[in-house]
Amino acid sequence: MIIYSYPAFTTTGGSMAIVVSIIISVHNSEKYIAQCLQSVLEQSFDNLQIICINDGSTDHSYEIMHSLAQKDSRIILVDQENTGYGAALNKGLEMASGKYIGILESDDFIDPFMYESMLEIAEKCYDVEIVKCAYWDYFEYSNGTHKLYPSMSSKIDSHLFPFKIEQYPELLIYHPSIWTCLYRKDFLVKNQLRFVEAPGAGWVDNPFFFESLLSAEKIIWTNDKHYYYRRTNPECSSNLKDCTIPLKRLIDIWDVFKRRNINNPVILDYFFKRCLIYIQLVLQNEYYDKTNIEPYINQVIAFINPENLQSDFYTDEERGVYRLFSEEV
Repeated sequence: MIIYSYPAFTTTGGSMAIVVSIIISVHNSEKYIAQCLQSVLEQSFDNLQIICINDGSTDHSYEIMHSLAQKDSRIILVDQENTGYGAALNKGLEMASGKYIGILESDDFIDPFMYESMLEIAEKCYDVEIVKCAYWDYFEYSNGTHKLYPSMSSKIDSHLFPFKIEQYPELLIYHPSIWTCLYRKDFLVKNQLRFVEAPGAGWVDNPFFFESLLSAEKIIWTNDKHYYYRRTNPECSSNLKDCTIPLKRLIDIWDVFKRRNINNPVILDYFFKRCLIYIQLVLQNEYYDKTNIEPYINQVIAFINPENLQSDFYTDEERGVYRLFSEEV
């Protein structure tokens, strides 16, 4: 592993106190990394540390980042062999020196006011541990056009007074979108929050998403949309080829529940619902292989309390998924 920093030149003129550390894990993102990184460099808030982890890219991602880093000393570029998304983010967490930490995916981009806006919210409320926002689903087409759609989470009203996730658990049903969060670093350290280290992308955002929200005493949610989540990258982790991955991450989340003694029935309902949604996703996947996948499904099904499924919170389709693998309900 080689770490490069570029002190010779900075666009902001001189040294500065780092308030926000932004971590970007990069693996073969040459088509998108320039737009991604430029959107960070153009933030209205200057006091940033930008940690780019080149995680074994075999394309020109490193060269693109190196070129931009030579022009702005806020960028720290780490060049390492491929370790996977979770391990790369953990390396970034270890290196981060800001009061707050943000995460950005290398094929996405953000508006110029994202971190200034979220920092303003965080600093207004004493000891807030997580500020989370909505985002745009960004679809880009071969003819050069694009379309934006509000994320499903945009439907949730803003809650600008600190809360615990038990008070507004609906956040737990949507995409983890850990990259729409501003985390206070001392909160992450105190709770020993790290990413599962799995090969590739590995859906490791899921356990981190649950554990961070379950650990926080003070969360703020805004449905302002500052983040552009690219939905048309064929290499993105949502294009699932290994059907065991979402099931393994559900098992990891259940381990979090056991370790932290989570037994709130509402929180459990949101987790059970995610389990059934992910199983349904796996069953519909073209790469589904019953022999290899069904043992994982059975393990996840065993987490679910069938009495919970009597509630109107669950759809008939979700109950049907449960019945495929259990005689109950």
